[in-house]
Amino acid sequence: MNLSATARVSLRALARNKVRSLLTALGVIVGIAAVIAMVGVGKGATVMIQKEVSSMGDNLLIIMPGSFSGPGGPHGGAGSIKTLTNEDGEAILREVRFVRTMTPMVRAGSQVIYREKNWATQIQGVNTSYLEVRNWAIDEGEMFTDADVRAATRVCVLGRTVVKELFGDEDPVGRVIRIKNMPFRVLGVLTKKGTASFGQDQDDTIVAPWTTVRAVLDKSTFRNVDNIMVNLTSLEAIEPAQDEINSILRQRHRLREDEDDDFSILSMNEITKTITQVSVVMTALLTVATFALGAASLYLPWSMAQENQTRLHEKQQELQEAQQAASQLQQVQNELQTTQRDLQFLERGVSRAAYVPTMLKQFEQTVRQQNLQIVAIRPQAPPVRLPTTNPDGSTDSSQPQEPPKPYDEQLFEIQLRGKFWDTVRLLKTLETFPKILAVQSLNAQAKTTAEESTDNPDLEIKMVVKAFIFREGRGQTNTASSGG
Repeated sequence: MNLSATARVSLRALARNKVRSLLTALGVIVGIAAVIAMVGVGKGATVMIQKEVSSMGDNLLIIMPGSFSGPGGPHGGAGSIKTLTNEDGEAILREVRFVRTMTPMVRAGSQVIYREKNWATQIQGVNTSYLEVRNWAIDEGEMFTDADVRAATRVCVLGRTVVKELFGDEDPVGRVIRIKNMPFRVLGVLTKKGTASFGQDQDDTIVAPWTTVRAVLDKSTFRNVDNIMVNLTSLEAIEPAQDEINSILRQRHRLREDEDDDFSILSMNEITKTITQVSVVMTALLTVATFALGAASLYLPWSMAQENQTRLHEKQQELQEAQQAASQLQQVQNELQTTQRDLQFLERGVSRAAYVPTMLKQFEQTVRQQNLQIVAIRPQAPPVRLPTTNPDGSTDSSQPQEPPKPYDEQLFEIQLRGKFWDTVRLLKTLETFPKILAVQSLNAQAKTTAEESTDNPDLEIKMVVKAFIFREGRGQTNTASSGG
């Protein structure tokens, strides 16, 4: 069979099965388009990750304090002991020929206050080389000096997020903020860096001299630091610089040959490489999933057409069952309304002397079931409505008189103590309380401080509840009236 005959047979087969041919072509088109899109997304994600990681600093090494362990004793992970000092960083800067600059790092977290505004953020203690190490710049004002670092001066530079939350449109330079109730003068504002690839807002930070953070905020007299950031002269210098830094620190920390390092060296290039590998693997998995989706798109329309009739019949049955359930629900609602009317009639026949203690006893049981503590229950006098008087001092009797109510209203001030979510459950439970109550007001004050705040704080609650008490004999009067 020649090529022209093959083409005619193929076109004839396609014409006979138009729907099947369309679905096949659609599956192929969707599969190829999805593969191209996934590969593009993977490459774009890799470029974005590399760019954001490089924003943390070019040719950057981070030296972390190491772990501790002992035979038969406790063990700890990286950073569990403080083995690094600022002197270690200065020795690296002097003796490693590949190092351009370095900065120690001391971190502290605190609530920062300016006037009536406050914001929880991270305070990073560094030296004057921090901006060069992180490839950052000052947008407004200036950076603190080496003299500020030596004197542990209370000065700082703010990130853009902190400026937005504390100052809004106000110029922060020269203002005084409070960190752990210590005044700090704002010298400048950093340029905006944005969010890192792992979700951290790089602009949500405050930069201060590391000596100030260690001595003033941490109240520590030790010279140890959380880590040391080192900026190298070139990308090719990473491996030899790591070897020299490792040798210098082992010598300074007097480690024997059989002892493990009490520090670790992390390269930003290693982080970039790891994230890129993860991105490649995820792209491959998405590509495989896309091929599977294309294959499924060929079978799915046909199977859906076969199932439509069956599902239609099932939906009809479900509709009939839903109609029956709706009818039964209406009957239950009617019975519930009848029961509620009977209950209200019975409550009207209970004497006032027995009603109030019974209601308070039931309220106390309900509170205890929600793990709350009753501190006090005090009845309140109802507000007194004074009659309207005329200019001559006489009472205005022309005002319409409010018709008498068949019930009395009694206010109770109740003080409680307990957890937030237990209070929420109590308010939900009062919706089905057997007596007629209405919560007039509720004030809650958290006992937990900002540093200890949780999603379920301890509360001091003061609530005012109105109880509706039907007068004695109303049920008999109504009955007599109905009988007449």
